[in-house]
Amino acid sequence: MSQRSKTPSDLEGRCPRCWQLDAHCICAQVPQIQSRVRFLVLRHAKERWRSTNTARIAALALPGTEILDYGLRDVLPLQLSQLPVNAHLLYPTRTRSRSSALDDAESSFIRVVLPDGNWRQAGRLARRLARAPSLYPLSLEDVQRAPHTLRRSVDPTRLSTIEAMAACLVHFGERENAEQLRALYRAMVEASVAGRGGRNLELLGAPKRQPLDPTGT
Repeated sequence: MSQRSKTPSDLEGRCPRCWQLDAHCICAQVPQIQSRVRFLVLRHAKERWRSTNTARIAALALPGTEILDYGLRDVLPLQLSQLPVNAHLLYPTRTRSRSSALDDAESSFIRVVLPDGNWRQAGRLARRLARAPSLYPLSLEDVQRAPHTLRRSVDPTRLSTIEAMAACLVHFGERENAEQLRALYRAMVEASVAGRGGRNLELLGAPKRQPLDPTGT
């Protein structure tokens, strides 16, 4: 079962910063990471009220991260003109990478755009973004999926947003920063599990069991 939560708008009983239950607040574990990478997270508006949204937690740790909501009637429609010029697009796609066209060494900051939502929402937006001439799809090689996650998936390319951001930091030579972000995600998972009655962490994120073959083969 995936750990998803739609949080009351008044945040009753929750920390107003990390959105975890007051008894399991993780604000003290949020680092302040100094990074050259500047993330623009395009978050589906349905994620706004989920305490399990990892982009929110990542933004607390990475100053300069911007979250732009899209996808519902009360949110302005996303325009490609709103996107930064000459930025990387971070999402697993089959589009051939054009990252070499960007000279990040000459820039003060590295700008990265990534979609945030469930797999269908994020995939749909990523395909749209791939058509933007100002974005260059970024291929990551050192992808590390956390052993315990908030969404179950057997596909190793399906990372949470915070995991994808950590992998991106590794790609740009910031491994220590990436480890801090991964540790924060671990704390978030543990807090979410504890807030649901202490469900066995070892089972969280594990693939669903396959039904037994009645033939015994």
